[in-house]
Order: sequence, then structure tokens, then C-alpha cells
Amino acid sequence: MFQQKIDTIFHILKNNLPNNTWDGKECIKEMRENKYKHWKQMEWPGFYFQFKCETLLSQNQLMSIPGPKFNNVEFDGFSNIPWDFKAHSIDPNKTDNEKIPTNGYDETIMAIEKYGNIGFIIITGLTQYDDASQSFKRWHDEYKGGISNYEMKRVKRSAQSRRRKISFTPQELIFVFLNKKNINSCGKFQEDFRNSNGSARNPKVLLKLKKNKDLIVFRYDFQTGEKSFPQHFRFIDLFAGIGGFHQAMHNLGGECVFASEIDKYAIETYKANYGIDAGINIRDVHEEDIPEHEVLCAGFPCQAFSKAGYQKGFEDETRGTLFFEIVRILKYHRTPYIILENVRNLTSHDHGNTWRVIKSALHELGYIITEEPIIISPHQLGVPQLRERVVILGVHKSLGIKNLNIKLPDKSKDDINFLTSGILEKTEVNKKYYISSHEEKVLTCWNEFIKGIQEKVIGFPIWSDEFGQTYNYRDLGYADWKVKFIQKNRQLYENNKEFIDSWLRKWNNLEDFTMTEKKFEWQCGKDCSSVWEALIQFRPSGVRVKRPSVFPALVAMVQIPIIGSVKRRLTPREAARLQSFPDNFICNPNDRQAYKQFGNAVNVQVIQYMAEQLFKQKDELEETQKDALDL
Repeated sequence: MFQQKIDTIFHILKNNLPNNTWDGKECIKEMRENKYKHWKQMEWPGFYFQFKCETLLSQNQLMSIPGPKFNNVEFDGFSNIPWDFKAHSIDPNKTDNEKIPTNGYDETIMAIEKYGNIGFIIITGLTQYDDASQSFKRWHDEYKGGISNYEMKRVKRSAQSRRRKISFTPQELIFVFLNKKNINSCGKFQEDFRNSNGSARNPKVLLKLKKNKDLIVFRYDFQTGEKSFPQHFRFIDLFAGIGGFHQAMHNLGGECVFASEIDKYAIETYKANYGIDAGINIRDVHEEDIPEHEVLCAGFPCQAFSKAGYQKGFEDETRGTLFFEIVRILKYHRTPYIILENVRNLTSHDHGNTWRVIKSALHELGYIITEEPIIISPHQLGVPQLRERVVILGVHKSLGIKNLNIKLPDKSKDDINFLTSGILEKTEVNKKYYISSHEEKVLTCWNEFIKGIQEKVIGFPIWSDEFGQTYNYRDLGYADWKVKFIQKNRQLYENNKEFIDSWLRKWNNLEDFTMTEKKFEWQCGKDCSSVWEALIQFRPSGVRVKRPSVFPALVAMVQIPIIGSVKRRLTPREAARLQSFPDNFICNPNDRQAYKQFGNAVNVQVIQYMAEQLFKQKDELEETQKDALDL
């Protein structure tokens, strides 16, 4: 688990590495005597300290070296997340020593894109510099038999020589997480980074830890012995599915202490990714047996509540439902924060009674929530999926917060293009995902139709069986909406009679098509000129063609959407990206199960954003109180 792993790393380093001053001469001598093959490149004791740390962690199977590589930059591997170890000099004569250059900026972005998170383990140390006589530098070159090739390259590009750093006294051990959300708070460092020809090298990520303390997930002071998890919190994951909540909380520094799920395939996927057996029916668990936690996460099913409980209280109203399991856990633990997710129609479900009971139950338990449920879709965060869901955020009144001030993102779906969003694989995929020859025939047929008719904006489904028909539909008792659609289809035929008759003859009156394939829904307006520019679904209501701005909501899918430009269906990996899971997430090997699981999952980025908004409430309260005291 997250905290345990960091704690293990901390204890190994603390117990095996003295925190006294590391002398440069002694470090270099020891490396030479131990026949370390790269000893000539260790130009200062901070490097040696870093090497010792990495060796210890590698020996204890806590870090694999080397790890993943991006361009020419190697990371270390740790817990499915790329890490890198850095020793950082603190100059006692400078005031701002918490600006720390790390790895290449472009390579760091690439690692985040692939893994979701990357980490840095940083050892800071007070560094003593050589005096004006440069006696250490002369000893350094003489002992090594001349300047190393590595150091020569640094001299050529006019970088400051490390050979004048003669000692390193460890100060702090710091763990930092970077992800898409916080990378923008980092700067770029390029000072003194030059190639041998004098041209500028690619900039490095500059961690500004003094300004952005929220980057730090663990901090230990070698001199005082104090340690802290500034961002660490514990969460429980109810109705866990494949772990969308888990992924979001993990990204924010959370540690899962309990997970519950009953679907055996989802349990398998959860364990494959997080190493936790979530195969526990929450109804079989006593609330006192659930570990202490700061955040309760639950994507609970939408069920109707009893209306007999109006006078009896929320426990009677919710009893027998899965929401009751949440109620009894909150009643016992008084969990500080809650994050719940449900379908869009929760607000109107059972004529509003469902939301009324949920709100009353949480209020009675002492939770501050928004007056109305929050409705949010991934597209508002730039994720190309239109998937409106209800999110319920709550904070216990014991934290002193009186109301929630939640800010929703407002990105328009018109500003997004699914095809250029990075969701699609850049190379060929398995042939099984490509459409069949019959499906291509159906789509080619309808593509000719949409190109051939006069109308380009069509606000109704096209029913080819109505073309040329003359029967009296008014006396058949059809619903008004069906009568209108028949009228519009017959008018469409009259407007384009010559073309449609020719089109029907060419395609054998669609005799080879199923009943649903004879129906067509063009929802692109004038934004697309071809079926192959759009997103397509073979649905019971017909062949639906939509703009490629945002993807239709992933559900426990039966009709897997088709991307017209590549003539294939969405792959499970692409479905994972649409739900904001990182590329190292292990999909269920059964495609049917994988599609179902991603369709049922919460969107990771949505939950992470909402959690950040919730956790900010306490910070904003403290700021307000501080401002009041200042006045």
C-alpha cells in the first residue's frame, strides 16, 4: 500500500545511511576500493549518496534500475510508477534552496501521459564548496588520473564543475508526485544546460517546493527526525468496480484501506491493478471492522427508497438498499469526507424521492452537502466523452465548514475533437476490432445516401421502409411522434425522389440489410460531409452517426462505437483512456468484460477533480479565518 511502501523505503534509507557529513575524498576512495565501474564519474559526494540509496532499494526489490526510458532519459521503476532519485545541493549562502531541477521536461510529460503519475525521491544536503585554492579539485583530478570524459563534456559546455563540492550533509528525504494536474505548477530549468557546440539543451522540470508544497507526499528531516505525509489520507472504496475511485484517490496521495465489490470479474481486475482483494460483500461486514479512514468513496446503485419512512427517519427509509450500507458506515465512523457517484437521472428518480432521502440522510448524519446534486461530464475537463453523472460531495460538520463552494469546469464539447485527443492508438490494432465487410457495405450505402440528398441538416431518424409508401398511417393508432416521423420521411422521399429511387435500385432495395440497418440517424448536421468522418453506432433504433467532437457515453456496452476514419471499433485500451485510466492499467483479458467494466466505471479525471474541489474547502476556510484574524 502507498504509505507502507514509502515507510519501508524511509526505514531502509534511515537505518542504513548515516546522516553525518559525507566527505568527498572518502566517498571517492571507497568507490575505487569497491571497484565500482563508474567511480570516476562520481564527481561529488551527493552522487555517491544517491548511488548508495538506489543500491539499497534495488537490493530490497523496492526499485528496478533502470526503469522505463523516454527519449534518452531513464527513470527508475517502482510500484508501476516511474521514479527517479535525485541528490540536491543546498548552498548555505543562498536563501531559495527549494527550487530543484529534475529530469527533462518533455520526457517527464511523456512519462505522465503513459503512467498517469511519476515520482521523485529527493535527498537534499548542505554542500561545502572548495576554497579559492581549489585544493580538492586538484586532488580529485590527480587521484582519478586526470579529468574524466564525463567531466570533460561538462567543461566543454561551460557548466559549473561539480569537482569543487567537497562534502554533503543530508538534510531532508522528500517524495514528490507529478501528474497532469500539478505539472503546470512546475517551472522549466535551463541555466547552464548547453551542448558541446554551445546550443541550448532541452529544459528540465523545476520543482518549486517552497511555493507548491502540495507536490510533496512525504517529508523526513534527517537532523530533527521529524517525518510527515502532507498529502496522505486513507480512503475506503465501496461498490469498487475496477477501481476508478481508487485510481483518482491514489493520484492525490491516498491509501486504500478497504475495498468492497461482488462482481467476480471486476474483483479480478481490481486485484491485478492494485494488489487488493476487493471480494467482500459490504452487507457481510460490521462497520466497526472497517479501518479508520478520512474519505469514503462509493459509486452506489440507484435504488428506490421506501416512502413509509417519512415519519420513521432515514434509517427506515434506506433500510434494505445499498445506500443504507453507506449510512451505517458513516454513522459509526463519522468519516470527514464523502464522494459518491451515480447516474444522471438520480435527481428525478422516483419522482425526486430518491434525492430527498439521500439528502435528508446525510444531513441527519451531520454532513454538509450541496443543496442540489452536482452534475458533471468528462468533456468539461477536456476528456472527449459526453457522460453526465451525478456527484455528491460531503464534509462532516466537525471540520467547521458551513457550506461547500464547488467550482465546475466549463470547457465546451465544441472545443474538443475526439479524433485528435490522443485516445486512439497510433498503430494498427488487432484485426478483430475492424468492421466486417457487411458493416462496411451498410455504411457505404448510407454514406452515398447522405451525400446524395439535398438536405444536410436532418432532425429526425430516416426510415427507408417509408420511401415511396402510400398506405394510410393516420388510422393505425400510432403515437404522435411516430406519425410526425412518417410524415417527414415521406416528404424527404418526395424532395429527393429521383436520387432515392436510383439509390434503392443500386442497393437492391436494402434487401440484404436487417430491419435496424434500414434505419439511419444523421446527427452531424453540416459538420461532417461523410459517414467516415464521424463516430458510428449500430443501435436497435438504427445506424447512428454523430459528430467526432465527443464520444457517446461509455456504458456497459452492447453496441461498441465505431470510429469512421479507421473503420473499426474502440479497443478496450482506448475505452480505458476515455475513462481516464493510465496506460499501465491492466484491462480484463476478456474484451466483453473489459468493455462492460469501463462502461460501469467512474471517470478517473472527473472524480479526481471533484475530490480536489472537496479537499480545498478546508484550506479555503483556514484562509478565511486567517484573513479575519489579520483584520
